[in-house]
Amino acid sequence: MRQYETGFVLSPALSEEETTQVVQQMAEIVAQKKGRMVKTDIWGKRRLAFPIKRFQEGVYVFFTYDG
Repeated sequence: MRQYETGFVLSPALSEEETTQVVQQMAEIVAQKKGRMVKTDIWGKRRLAFPIKRFQEGVYVFFTYDG
């Protein structure tokens, strides 16, 4: 299997519980596709390089997985 890294940015308006739930849902998708999670790295809120839908910050999440 090859190792992949996927990064995504979540809305800063989500609560901590909602953020955790979204991360778990995304990890389940990897498992459904017969992937194996190696590492989940949640950077937390960081400033965006440019505004997205008027947000200046976002919650950065990175997955490393075998697929």
